[in-house]
Amino acid sequence: MKHLFLTSAILLSFSGLANANNGIYASLKAGISDTKYKNSEDKRVFDGGVLSLEAKNNDQTKSIYPNISAAVGFDFSKISKINARAELEYTYKDKETFSPTIDNVTARVGSNVFSGKAPDGFVLFNNALRSQSLMVNGYYDFKNTSKFTPYVGLGIGATRVKNKQTEISVNDSVSSTDTHFTWSAGVGIAYNVTDNVALDLSYKYVDAGKFKFNNYVPDGNFDTKVKLHSNDYSLGIRYNF
Repeated sequence: MKHLFLTSAILLSFSGLANANNGIYASLKAGISDTKYKNSEDKRVFDGGVLSLEAKNNDQTKSIYPNISAAVGFDFSKISKINARAELEYTYKDKETFSPTIDNVTARVGSNVFSGKAPDGFVLFNNALRSQSLMVNGYYDFKNTSKFTPYVGLGIGATRVKNKQTEISVNDSVSSTDTHFTWSAGVGIAYNVTDNVALDLSYKYVDAGKFKFNNYVPDGNFDTKVKLHSNDYSLGIRYNF
């Protein structure tokens, strides 16, 4: 909730700088994120590398969790014949939880290596992820004579993810963060309630890339690699100053 209050305050601060129909707008959105936790690799090293355990999941685990976003942007159609918009958007996703089943396990004891397929439904770790993204988005609006305006969009930016990982067998948790380049593509439709206010329904595919979480514990280290991507569905409001 504190993230929503912060972003709302930032957006409202722009109202004092803007004049009517000058192209500046602000938006708030909320929705759900269907997030995929894909091709995860976990490595646990003990006693300076004498003993290690590697676990791989070749499939993907998904979770559906809420997201909120806020943006400020500029609508070029207000000052030209170009039906395009550019914006800076912040998105917060809270505590996406994943417990991937393990496909293959490799154990190393000194120079000896033991590997094999894990039992069906075998789970070693729980992962609780919180993410923040900052994106630069570009949109093209298909203007028409109705109150409905379809649009398409592309975005690039960065996502920072904090992962709290818990080893189930001992209930031992570690936390770390990583930041990765992110891109997105989406479609949406806006409904013009008034000249200045529009309701916005959107879908966005987000590829956040491959993250690596490094944790150091007293008896060794604990590393995780995973690919994250999501299908985001949002409903929001846009105000043109």
